[in-house]
Amino acid sequence: MTDPLLTVRDVRFSYDRGNGTALRIDELSLARGEAVGLLGASGSGKSTLCLMTVGLVPRSTPGSFQGSVRYLGREVAKIPADEIAGLIGLVFEDYDAQLFSTSVEQELAFGLENLRCPWREMRERVDAALQVIEMKNLRRREPATLSGGQKQRLAIEATLITEPELLVLDQPTSNLDPAARQWLLRRCRWGREGKRTLLLAEQDPEVLLDETGHPVVDRVIVLRDGEIVADGPASMILTSVDLLRDAGLRPPQTALLAEAAGLTTPTLSPEEIAVALRPRMGSGPRPATWASTPDGSSALTFDGVGVRHPGTDTDAVHEADGEVRGGEILAVVGPNGAGKTTLAKALSGLLPLTAGRVLVDSRQVHELPRHALAQEIGYICQNPDHQLFAATVEDEIAFGPRNFGLSEEEIEDRVYEALTVMDLHEVRKQDPFALGVGTRQRIAIASVLTIKPRVLVLDEPTTGLDHRQQTDVMAHLRSLHEAGITILLTTHNMALVAEFATRVLVVTEGRITFSGSPRRLFMEREVLDAANLLAPPATQVAQALGLDALTADELLRRLSGRRTRDEEAPCVP
Repeated sequence: MTDPLLTVRDVRFSYDRGNGTALRIDELSLARGEAVGLLGASGSGKSTLCLMTVGLVPRSTPGSFQGSVRYLGREVAKIPADEIAGLIGLVFEDYDAQLFSTSVEQELAFGLENLRCPWREMRERVDAALQVIEMKNLRRREPATLSGGQKQRLAIEATLITEPELLVLDQPTSNLDPAARQWLLRRCRWGREGKRTLLLAEQDPEVLLDETGHPVVDRVIVLRDGEIVADGPASMILTSVDLLRDAGLRPPQTALLAEAAGLTTPTLSPEEIAVALRPRMGSGPRPATWASTPDGSSALTFDGVGVRHPGTDTDAVHEADGEVRGGEILAVVGPNGAGKTTLAKALSGLLPLTAGRVLVDSRQVHELPRHALAQEIGYICQNPDHQLFAATVEDEIAFGPRNFGLSEEEIEDRVYEALTVMDLHEVRKQDPFALGVGTRQRIAIASVLTIKPRVLVLDEPTTGLDHRQQTDVMAHLRSLHEAGITILLTTHNMALVAEFATRVLVVTEGRITFSGSPRRLFMEREVLDAANLLAPPATQVAQALGLDALTADELLRRLSGRRTRDEEAPCVP
């Protein structure tokens, strides 16, 4: 038996400004060529462990450390940085933090230059990498101007290009479209010398499954409160519904279906789940009926909208026509770099148009004074930290109405209302940056709500959030929707689209290629394929059974013969 590639023994680590032990691991090892999934909710210790694998904990992180982390028997923290860079590759959860070059090709070349790669070979490897991540025509673009998904792919490829023997990825697919996520996980597994050792940290177990429901890793480790609570074969851990729930994770949809249906042999394949459930259908498949929230009047209309990438002569959005209907939750989806965020910003009046117009109440959005625009449309950045700056949560939320010159009494009323709606009273006096990312997301939303916009636009509102945080944020958004606020959100999360959206726009190569209900979208295979989208596993099972269901809960209701809650609504494709 060969020695492990990486071993972690008797490790205890506490951050200087943290509360208690952040990580407590008695023993952990990774074998050569093994792919290991590291699952855990936010704050479970995943990122801390990832940083330990390259020695950034304890070498560059203030805190108390004891124990050993060894790479082929050598203490990782004592291996020189230039040497470890050629052995272990790490992609941070905050991938923006490791992109710093002035062009895409320079970003790819940086690691190779530091490893003294010969110029000709470096040129060949950079060209090959550009081809792989489909950025040959973007080679001279500044990374900061790329979409979130493109940045994430670039950060991963800039690490892969150095051919590390161990690749450590901290939530590497958070901004990738579903098809790109599957492709990337397969790519990360293989290096030029064969199978690469892979440690993949995630807070969504579904990510560790391919499109057929089979695990993309050999083994799964589950962390909770800084300790390992499970370590075993991927197929066993990913079907352990109670274990995953206890760790604050959302089990895969197919695992939930298998458990609820009482299947004796749990499986994660939508196809196999459908075969197992078919005998339970009784008289046969029920006909599918598209249901949707009734249309409201237009909150926004847009026609012929064109937007150009900043500093280039390349159009990001072409001739976009459509509307945002009052009272709907409109999801904007599509592949990485398709123009989703650009379209959302343009509709919010935050980017200049090269063509067309956006109207709210027959007024052109781009001609409205800023104070008037803010009262019509509120925009929430993908990264809430980009719009938070005040010393306390209360000051952050009061900033908008204070700038509108409202009375102190009115400001207090609006702040109190926003704190209540977003459940932030307990942290009102705290520093926003000392709070978790899910809480910071709610603060960003609350700071916009005090302006009382009619339309709320959110760019990837659940990115980087664990199951509990996602559920929390979306529950608050649903409450806002029920209170009459129109919501537009961009997302790669098809399960979120299935559960929350009333209508979907698909954007592909800067053009709107589909507008309709989630039910209709998931039946349009050509549209899905062209946009790198995949229907959620529960929807795939329902389709295989000939049933009209989007979520696992809805499918189980269908199987039991109960009516779904939206069945009374008008059928609108």
